[in-house]
Amino acid sequence: MTAVKFNIFQFIFAIVKIVKLSPNKRHLAKMLLIHLSPFAFGLLFSLFFGYTFFSTEGYTDIKFTPNISKKDNKINMFSQSMIDKYKNVLYKEKKEERIRKVLDEQIDRVEKFFSRYNGGSVMKGYGRIIVERAYACGGDYRILVGIAGIESGLGRVPYKLYNPFGYLDNVQYESWEHALTVLSCAISKRFIAPCKGDLGCIIQRYGGPDTDREKWIRNVSWFMSQV
Repeated sequence: MTAVKFNIFQFIFAIVKIVKLSPNKRHLAKMLLIHLSPFAFGLLFSLFFGYTFFSTEGYTDIKFTPNISKKDNKINMFSQSMIDKYKNVLYKEKKEERIRKVLDEQIDRVEKFFSRYNGGSVMKGYGRIIVERAYACGGDYRILVGIAGIESGLGRVPYKLYNPFGYLDNVQYESWEHALTVLSCAISKRFIAPCKGDLGCIIQRYGGPDTDREKWIRNVSWFMSQV
């Protein structure tokens, strides 16, 4: 009987841990269904096969002979494994929520700046692409905004149609969405990430021989400070 009680206590313990970790009822119900269903099956399996039935003097009795050394250890390990797995899932979800919140705040700052710069930039409405592509490709959205600012006045005088970065790739893009999706990632991977966001390093690779590097860094830094 000891093993039965022990297994039930492990089951209750697992439920309590999940309840404490769950941020809301919907999430709790989902996690209980996913993670406790196999645990409940294992507990029932242990209850059923933990009994030894035998007959004496014409009647049937029940003798409890739990194998504490094996079954309970397996249940305990399964319980802890299930809780650890749930913690990892919850941590990942919370991390993704924090990242999404930060990205949304960055997008909001970029859009507000686009709205007030010179009466409104033509890039207004595309801040999400710049921020999310910079994050996905290891760049810095502020530097991308700064480069677009110094190279084209945030799209007012682009190098080519829909290319606000002055990026010499000889490609004519079909729209702002197309250009920003491709170029935000390309510049992040080729210049920003390798230089770890250092503007002095970036301009050595990005600028031409006649580029006033100090002025470029100063102007890009100003745009960066606005977002």
